[in-house]
Order: sequence, then structure tokens, then C-alpha cells
Amino acid sequence: MTGRVIKALLCGLLIAACGAAPAADVPVIRTSQPAPGLQMTATLDHSRVQAGALDLRLALKNTGTSPVSLPGSYCRVTPITSIQDSKGAVVWSEPIPMLECANPPAGLIQSIGPGEERTGSYCWLLSSGGGATSCSLLTLPSGTYRVTGSFYDYPIPALDFQIAR
Repeated sequence: MTGRVIKALLCGLLIAACGAAPAADVPVIRTSQPAPGLQMTATLDHSRVQAGALDLRLALKNTGTSPVSLPGSYCRVTPITSIQDSKGAVVWSEPIPMLECANPPAGLIQSIGPGEERTGSYCWLLSSGGGATSCSLLTLPSGTYRVTGSFYDYPIPALDFQIAR
């Protein structure tokens, strides 16, 4: 056997014995065009979390040349989020408040001008004891999950992440 063959065999044995390296923890960023002239960018700060917090940031930007009315802006401007497991079952969802706003008064619907951006955020803690915070406690086991939801009534691009406890 040549030195190259022995080296290849040893490398193969090491990988088989130790397993593949865990996936790198990088931000997850997805962009969509939910309506003409609008771009939504959704960012999770981690693709793989063990402890600490998981932060969702959203940006809805008018990329067009004229103002765009934002549906849902009279009723609610914060993100509505849920988390699904790898089978698509909802395993966590934010309670949605009861709102009566089917017919908002004239002039109260917001619009977004060309080049303007509206932002929103949400966060989850993977363990309690982090002190006073506005984040929701997420008590899910290790696994693969997906964040979904809406912002100004536009769908948030799906963001996948892993919990490794």
C-alpha cells in the first residue's frame, strides 16, 4: 500500500469512529417578495442552539417607487410566530390576542414609502433563569424545527434551526 492509500484509510477510520463534525452555527437568513414592491428579510441569529436565546429579526422594505398600504397595520404590527417540528406539527405558538378591527377607521392603515423599512423582532429562551426578559421560554427537546408566522399580515419566510441539548 502506498502512503496515500494508508492516509486515506486512516482519515476514513477517524471520521467513522468520531462521526462527522456537527453543523456550524450560522445565522439563517431568508428573503421573499410577499407583494409587488415589497421585500421581507427574516433572520434567525442561530441555526443550531444548545442554550441561551434565539432571536428572530424581520425587515419589510418597500423596494418599489410608490407607497404601499400595509394590511394589518391598524390591528397589529408585531410579528405573529409559531414553531413547527420536523413533521410540520405546531409545537409552539404565540397566543394571538382577540382584536376587533375588521373595518378600521379611515386613515389609520399605515403605508410604507419607497425605500422605507419596517422592522420587528421576537426572541425565545432555551432555559429559564436568564433574569428578567421579554423573551418566551422554549422548552422543546433536541430536534429540527421551523419558525413560521406573519408580519403585517405577510408570511414570514420559513426559517429552519436545530436544538441540541
